[in-house]
This record gives sequence, C-alpha cells and structure tokens, in this order.
Amino acid sequence: TTGGAFYNPTTNQFPASYTGQYFFCDYDGGWIHLLNPATQTATVFATGITRPVNLKVDAQGDLFYLARGASNNTGSVTEIKFSNAPIIGTGTGVQGSYFNNETLTGTPTLVRTDPTIDFSFGAGSPAPSIHNDGFSARWLGTVQAQFTETYTFHTISDDGVRLWVNGQLLVDNWTIHSPVENTGSIALVAGKKYSFRMEYFDNTGGATAELMWSSPSTPEQPIPKSQLYPHQSITYQAESATLHGALAKHANAGYTGTGYADYQNASGDYVEWSVNEDVTTPEELDFRYANGASNRPLQLMVDGKVVTAKLAFGPTGSWAKWGTVSIFLTLSAGPHKIRLTAIGSSGPNIDSLTVR
Repeated sequence: TTGGAFYNPTTNQFPASYTGQYFFCDYDGGWIHLLNPATQTATVFATGITRPVNLKVDAQGDLFYLARGASNNTGSVTEIKFSNAPIIGTGTGVQGSYFNNETLTGTPTLVRTDPTIDFSFGAGSPAPSIHNDGFSARWLGTVQAQFTETYTFHTISDDGVRLWVNGQLLVDNWTIHSPVENTGSIALVAGKKYSFRMEYFDNTGGATAELMWSSPSTPEQPIPKSQLYPHQSITYQAESATLHGALAKHANAGYTGTGYADYQNASGDYVEWSVNEDVTTPEELDFRYANGASNRPLQLMVDGKVVTAKLAFGPTGSWAKWGTVSIFLTLSAGPHKIRLTAIGSSGPNIDSLTVR
C-alpha cells in the first residue's frame, strides 16, 4: 500500500457520505480503496489503475492520483471525477393483489399491475369490484436501486402496513390508525434488483397506501415505475414433480395440467418440486388440491427442513372440486426442494404448486 488522503475538502464534489473517509492506493494491486474510520471497514473505490503511488484531495473537492511511469523519472497525475448519474430502469410497475377482506386470505378479487404504490382512496376503494371498507392488498415485485447508497423506505398508510425489502422486514405497523408515516433503511447497490413485498389493509373510513424512498442522492418521492418490476408467478404441476408412493392420475376432472398426484399410502408418500429463485424473496406458496369429506394434513418440508408439521388440507366437497392452501415463507436465491409428505391419513389429490 502506498499513499492516501482523507476526504475533507472545503467544497464537496463527491456525495456528503464520503466526507471524513480515507482514500488509499496500492502500487502492486492497482487499486484505490475507501476506508471508513468509524467502522474500520474498507470498500473498493476504483480498480485497473497502473502503478498508483499517491493521492491528493484539493480544496475544491477534486481527487487526484499520482502514477509512476513505465520508465524512471516519468509519471502522470490523473483527476478522478465522480459520476452520480442515476440508473434508470425499464420497469413497468408491481403486481397488486386485492382482497375483499382485511386478512389477505382466499383468492384475490382483483390482480393487476400498478405503476406505483401511491394511493389515496379516501372513502372509496381501488376498483369497483373491491369494497369501500374492509379490504386488503399485497404488492409483490422487485425494486431496482438507482445509486449505491443507503435507502430509506417510507410508507404512509391508513390503516395497517408491512414492508419487506430483500427479505428484511423494514416496516411493521399492522394496526388500525389514521394516516401515519413509517420508515426503514437498507443499503442497496446501483442497478441491482431486490425483492420486496408490501401488505396493507383498510378497516373503515379513509384509505391510504403510499410507498416512497429517499437516499443521499434521492429526495423523498414515490418510487418511480421505471424502478419497479412485477413479480412473476410460476406454476409447477404435481404430476411432473418427483413422486414417491404417489401416482400420477387423471381420472377426476378439473386439474390444470395433464393430471394430478394421488397419494396411495397413509404415510410416507410424498410429492417434491424443484424450484429456483433468482433473488431472495418472501413468497406465497399456493397448493391446488381436491379432497373428499375429511381433513388430510401433510407435512411441508423445504430443503429437508420441516416448515409445517401438519399443513391442513380440508375437504373441498368432492374429488372433482379444487381448492387452494397457501403459506408464506422467504426463499433465498438459488435452488430449493419443496416436499409434501403423507403423515397418517394419506393425502388429498395435488394438482400443482404456484410460487407467487
């Protein structure tokens, strides 16, 4: 490691977050790193620099480095300019699912793509098919950061709201209240997409649901459509999954693929799906099934670990009438095995798994 300099200029050319930090370079490595004295952590600032030997910050906030030349008594001084242009995405908005209850349960009455989450419904509702009071909504998608900075996410809600970004719960105010702002912060990298989920319910009276962000380079504002991408649901058919004991059949009507999985034994049979996640994200797992007249619970395992020992699959009225059982959990980026195992009362007929 060769020379270095603290960033304490009279005028800042770099974001204010750089003030007080220490730039240092390495001759052999050809890089410049940035040290935060408060946390004693260093991060990469620049690479691909040939033989840097020293750094200087002038009073105007410009950063320069001195590099040794290929021969003796030669060298050069180069100014590093900070480019803080935002990354403009190509997003189209997020998936909004709306329910005519306050608990986000059952099949959504309305599913649509919302360009932003910036709603003041007043005494009304999101759409004619949704009640004016006693409704809920869930928005799923990914958000793309414009800068490498710590972002603060702001919700304004009347009534309850919860917000997850990259699997982290940032806001949790699931109560009945008048319009109130809640915030939570997380460090993001420019251009990278992060999963998010926002849930909301309205009790009675006015209804407001707004999601905004801010950062050192971003004034508080609604997250623009260009940075929001809708969540893509994927359906996995049971008859195409790994079946142990269970058989692929197609005798009963109403299935969605080429058949369904029929459990044969009281215990031990299972259906196992292989799924893959692009990013770490909270997911809704929907199991479509048919059952006769009694509850037939199954054990749910993810990657060999029991998530629910007895997931209830209640009667649907007939083996040709199909219902849905849903469960929420966070899946990390990468491949996963999701298994439903019979635990004593055989199982329902399983049509599919949809990951939302």
